[in-house]
Amino acid sequence: KKILDVVMLDYVDVEFSIKATEITDGFALFSPDKCKIKLNDKQLAYSTLNKKYALKSIALTTDDRVYIGRFDSLHSAHVKTINPLDLQLDHIDYLMISHPLFIETIQPLAAYYRQKNIHVAVVNINDIYDHYSYGVRELYAIKNFIKDTYTSGSGTLKHVLLVGDSSWDWRDNKKYLDKYASWANRRLPVNRNFTSQKHFKYNNEIQNRDFVPTGQFHSAQGHSASDNWFVSIIPESNHKGEDYIPDIAIGRFTAATVAEAQVMVQKSIDYQTKSKVGPWKSRVLWITNASKAYQNYSKSLGKRIGKLGVVAENIFPKEMDGDNLKVQETLTEAINYGDLIVHFLGHGGNSIWRIGPPDVKKNRDLFTLDHISSLNNKSNLPFVMSMSCYSAPYDHPFADSIGEKFFREKDKGAIAVLAASWRNAPNQLFSRAVIDNIYKTPRQSLGQAILNAKRQYQGRVSVEMYNLLGDPALHLAIPALNMKIKTGITPNKVDVEIDSNQFKGEVKVSFVDDSAEVIDEQQFKIDSNHFTISLNDQNSHCNQARIYAWDSKQNIDAMASFTCVNANVK
Repeated sequence: KKILDVVMLDYVDVEFSIKATEITDGFALFSPDKCKIKLNDKQLAYSTLNKKYALKSIALTTDDRVYIGRFDSLHSAHVKTINPLDLQLDHIDYLMISHPLFIETIQPLAAYYRQKNIHVAVVNINDIYDHYSYGVRELYAIKNFIKDTYTSGSGTLKHVLLVGDSSWDWRDNKKYLDKYASWANRRLPVNRNFTSQKHFKYNNEIQNRDFVPTGQFHSAQGHSASDNWFVSIIPESNHKGEDYIPDIAIGRFTAATVAEAQVMVQKSIDYQTKSKVGPWKSRVLWITNASKAYQNYSKSLGKRIGKLGVVAENIFPKEMDGDNLKVQETLTEAINYGDLIVHFLGHGGNSIWRIGPPDVKKNRDLFTLDHISSLNNKSNLPFVMSMSCYSAPYDHPFADSIGEKFFREKDKGAIAVLAASWRNAPNQLFSRAVIDNIYKTPRQSLGQAILNAKRQYQGRVSVEMYNLLGDPALHLAIPALNMKIKTGITPNKVDVEIDSNQFKGEVKVSFVDDSAEVIDEQQFKIDSNHFTISLNDQNSHCNQARIYAWDSKQNIDAMASFTCVNANVK
């Protein structure tokens, strides 16, 4: 005899309490006389006296308080179909996880990489929640999905892009500055009053900016946003404690509107398809505050890559420079002039780079959000490395940051930004690791260069706190052709051959001293891939020479360097 158990579900009745202030604007209506309030079809009212809701009208007595709300602030019970995550996880090279608002906007970037035979998957973050956390916003859902994609089959996943801004106050739709802790909200010893750090709101005031959540790293200075957490998925065999070493390159588009996302997508595509050759691709702009140590660090990094032909452009302001405006103008002009990379090392904050130490009496602004808005560098967008305190706390509920604005601005700013999300002491070894990986392995993507730098450096604060705002699969416009240089054959003559049979363009030679400062320059046209550089009395005291050659018609270029003593110059 067969026994069949059947369970039939009729309905589920759920009762819950809700505060009237959570569905209204938080302000109660009252009247000294009895009256009746009529409601439109989008409103509802709640009486604190009767503890009841009304939909069409409500009577208000002298001892009552009534809250008025809107239906669009309520969510009715509903059942929805879960979209299948029908993906071949073992064949994905590039994973784009997007808020549904930006799904269509990101498609052109996905199509661009597919044309390069890169397997791209664009995934709605809500679908990830449905499959990994029962539809609930959950960080581990994102991390576990990335892990499954990375560990499935051949494990070809190299890049992850998160599309959408984040906010650590994701439950609150109202923004109150006095609710949010800040390290600057500390008591002054003089008058025992409190000082508050100034905030600059986003141009687009969004009710809730938490489109794609971020991980959190709890440093000694406080919590900080960390996308690095999502891609630290395979524990290191030689590492003890919590795994924080990343395994995949990751970046983020911190967009809060479709228009912002469109700017970021177009920047990434145009940079890789429309960038023009020119001397800007051979330069790195090194910026510091007044710290001699930071200036020496920057000089040493400039020398390190100078051997590859990279020209260092230095802006090192003095602590008590009389004309602060002139320093700001010089920096703006330098960025407009064009550099492949802009590297800032010094004191700063969410909306500023600073000249002096963290001393209110001595410090002055070096670069601000307004300076970014005034830039005119559409044709040569740099990769910005802001090695400073919280240049990009992109998870702040309403305050803008210098890192976000650099990347968000249309037709200006930066192609990508590497910046910290909270207070830290920037380390030159981390900067060196990033720069080395960019220039010494130019065929790898920007995201992979940062990934490898983090894996080599391993200092936890920098690894966790520095995030890439930008496309991790993007390749910086480093000159691609090789140069063969022959010195010592003829005194004061250097023979150069570019690895291209057809080359017709221009050459710029920058002669530098022991400090890598440019002491002389030559620029001339060439009709073939073979040319000669002549040294004279003006540059005879040079230490090295940086060579950059470009063919504008073919949009190809090359760079290299040689040591002057090898050219029989004394």
